[in-house]
Amino acid sequence: MCSPTAFMVISTIAAMAQSYMATKAQNKQAEAQAEAANKAASYDYQTLAEQRGEVDEQAAADKLQRQLQTRREHGRITVAMGEAGVGGNSAMRVMNNAIIQGSYDTSIIEANRAAKARQINREMGSVHARAEGRVNIAKSQTISPGMGALRLGFAGISGGASGYTMGKSMFGGNTMDVKGLDDSAKLGRDWRQTNW
Repeated sequence: MCSPTAFMVISTIAAMAQSYMATKAQNKQAEAQAEAANKAASYDYQTLAEQRGEVDEQAAADKLQRQLQTRREHGRITVAMGEAGVGGNSAMRVMNNAIIQGSYDTSIIEANRAAKARQINREMGSVHARAEGRVNIAKSQTISPGMGALRLGFAGISGGASGYTMGKSMFGGNTMDVKGLDDSAKLGRDWRQTNW
């Protein structure tokens, strides 16, 4: 037969084991959350870097096309002026306007590229902030070794107390026996007999 002390020891060990496993599982989950946040941020950074590269490539291609278009316009104007035998300030003004328009268009393409690059940089900052927030949340859910030991101790005390109480009530506590009932029954009869 088990004694209350044996129940106390068993309950203490069980409660401490449960507390240890719960702490270990919570820390493992928090670590996994932080790792997942870092991986997600890494993928987001890669995606944004690819977008930035595509924006730069597209802007370079657009600028090249516009520069080629400006040279073609310049060439057409030169040929037209040569065939017409036109010269002077008005012809030079037409050529300069074509060059200026080409430069203006190229500047617009570059300004658009820079705006998109700034937007991507802001998105990268947002990715960083989100990842940092997720990692901080995961860190806050981690149980420190000191707190884990404290929880373990309290679980042991609580488990031991409940185990001892259970063991005492099952095996070492007061039990009601038949003799006690018989004595109460006699008292009840005796009381009736005296009042009759």
